[in-house]
Amino acid sequence: MFIYGGRVKENRRNVLAEEGPVWNCIPERGFFLEIEGDTERKRFDMKWDLKQEYTEVVKNNPFAAQLGIEIMEIREGYVHARVKKKKELENVYGDLHGGCLYTVADNMAGIASSTYGYYVTTVSGTIQYLRAARNTEFIFCEAEVIKHGKTIDAVHVKITDDNGLLLNTADFTFFNLRKREGA
Repeated sequence: MFIYGGRVKENRRNVLAEEGPVWNCIPERGFFLEIEGDTERKRFDMKWDLKQEYTEVVKNNPFAAQLGIEIMEIREGYVHARVKKKKELENVYGDLHGGCLYTVADNMAGIASSTYGYYVTTVSGTIQYLRAARNTEFIFCEAEVIKHGKTIDAVHVKITDDNGLLLNTADFTFFNLRKREGA
């Protein structure tokens, strides 16, 4: 979820920015700003559309769709997603396969990079497998652009389990191909 002007903290339906007013999120209706002492709510659809747009991007990517990637939060230069651990994605030891973890990291890093309005392609990527992805219902992937450039973006990725235990870190670079229409 996106809140302008600060990192987001989520507590059920209320979304709070470290700085600024309270936002409420009703998934079917988008974000609403609630100004202290004012009962009027103002609709904020623009960033909700960003989440919908990139959810469609994942659905339309046959390989990514097989993984079941679900975008939880997205804003310019950042994406937070999750993947349910399922038998088809496991290796012979019952852990999530390393190739699956790399693919999730690469896809989410690419989406974080593309939120600046460009079509992007992976130039390079490295992943550090710190712990096996086992005994978890989901893995959570956070990708954040650490340097947005004119032609190249650098993205850092963290993958954690249900308990927030760090499983993997990864670093990617992306080439900005061309500006997307309407971006």
